Amino acid sequence: MSECICKGNWRKIIKESEPSMDKIYLDRNGAAHRFIGVMLAPDDYYYCMLSMTGKLEMLSCVGNIEGHGYTPVIVSQKPTNDPHNAKG
Repeated sequence: MSECICKGNWRKIIKESEPSMDKIYLDRNGAAHRFIGVMLAPDDYYYCMLSMTGKLEMLSCVGNIEGHGYTPVIVSQKPTNDPHNAKG
Protein backbone atom coordinates (compact mmCIF):
# COMPACT_ATOMS: atom_id res chain seq x y z
CA MET A 1 0.00 0.00 0.00
CA SER A 2 1.67 3.20 -1.11
CA GLU A 3 -1.08 5.64 -0.19
CA CYS A 4 -1.39 7.11 3.32
CA ILE A 5 -4.78 6.33 4.84
CA CYS A 6 -4.43 9.14 7.41
CA LYS A 7 -7.10 11.72 6.64
CA GLY A 8 -8.16 14.95 8.30
CA ASN A 9 -6.71 15.44 11.75
CA TRP A 10 -6.07 11.71 12.41
CA ARG A 11 -2.40 12.20 13.37
CA LYS A 12 -3.28 15.03 15.76
CA ILE A 13 -5.96 12.89 17.45
CA ILE A 14 -3.54 9.97 17.82
CA LYS A 15 -0.77 12.16 19.22
CA GLU A 16 -3.13 13.77 21.73
CA SER A 17 -4.60 10.38 22.71
CA GLU A 18 -1.35 8.46 23.23
CA PRO A 19 -0.82 9.53 26.88
CA SER A 20 -4.31 8.22 27.73
CA MET A 21 -3.90 4.80 26.10
CA ASP A 22 -4.62 1.93 28.49
CA LYS A 23 -5.77 4.32 31.23
CA ILE A 24 -8.85 3.62 33.34
CA TYR A 25 -11.79 6.05 33.38
CA LEU A 26 -15.04 6.06 35.34
CA ASP A 27 -18.29 6.87 33.57
CA ARG A 28 -21.10 8.97 35.07
CA ASN A 29 -22.42 5.87 36.87
CA GLY A 30 -19.03 5.01 38.38
CA ALA A 31 -18.38 2.04 36.07
CA ALA A 32 -14.75 1.53 35.03
CA HIS A 33 -13.66 1.58 31.37
CA ARG A 34 -10.22 1.25 29.78
CA PHE A 35 -9.28 3.58 26.92
CA ILE A 36 -8.04 1.16 24.26
CA GLY A 37 -7.50 3.40 21.27
CA VAL A 38 -8.98 5.43 18.45
CA MET A 39 -11.01 4.03 15.57
CA LEU A 40 -11.55 5.56 12.15
CA ALA A 41 -15.10 4.87 10.96
CA PRO A 42 -16.69 6.03 7.71
CA ASP A 43 -18.42 8.94 9.44
CA ASP A 44 -16.03 10.05 12.21
CA TYR A 45 -13.14 9.19 14.50
CA TYR A 46 -14.03 7.50 17.80
CA TYR A 47 -12.37 7.04 21.18
CA CYS A 48 -12.79 3.37 22.12
CA MET A 49 -13.60 2.63 25.74
CA LEU A 50 -13.78 -1.01 26.89
CA SER A 51 -15.89 -1.69 29.97
CA MET A 52 -14.76 -4.22 32.56
CA THR A 53 -17.54 -6.48 31.27
CA GLY A 54 -16.17 -6.36 27.72
CA LYS A 55 -18.64 -3.89 26.19
CA LEU A 56 -17.14 -1.45 23.68
CA GLU A 57 -18.24 2.18 23.95
CA MET A 58 -17.41 4.43 20.99
CA LEU A 59 -17.18 8.14 21.79
CA SER A 60 -16.99 10.76 19.05
CA CYS A 61 -13.58 12.43 18.87
CA VAL A 62 -15.34 15.80 18.75
CA GLY A 63 -14.04 17.11 22.06
CA ASN A 64 -12.28 14.84 24.54
CA ILE A 65 -13.03 11.76 26.64
CA GLU A 66 -13.83 13.83 29.73
CA GLY A 67 -16.39 15.79 27.72
CA HIS A 68 -18.38 12.56 27.35
CA GLY A 69 -18.68 12.23 31.14
CA TYR A 70 -15.64 10.04 31.80
CA THR A 71 -13.22 10.84 34.62
CA PRO A 72 -9.65 9.51 34.69
CA VAL A 73 -8.89 7.23 37.63
CA ILE A 74 -5.87 7.95 39.80
CA VAL A 75 -3.52 4.93 39.79
CA SER A 76 -4.17 4.18 43.47
CA GLN A 77 -7.91 3.92 42.65
CA LYS A 78 -7.43 1.34 39.89
CA PRO A 79 -9.96 -1.49 40.24
CA THR A 80 -8.43 -4.71 41.57
CA ASN A 81 -10.95 -6.90 39.73
CA ASP A 82 -9.94 -5.68 36.25
CA PRO A 83 -10.33 -8.75 33.98
CA HIS A 84 -8.17 -7.09 31.31
CA ASN A 85 -5.13 -7.46 33.59
CA ALA A 86 -5.73 -11.14 34.30
CA LYS A 87 -2.61 -13.28 34.14
CA GLY A 88 -3.06 -16.65 32.62
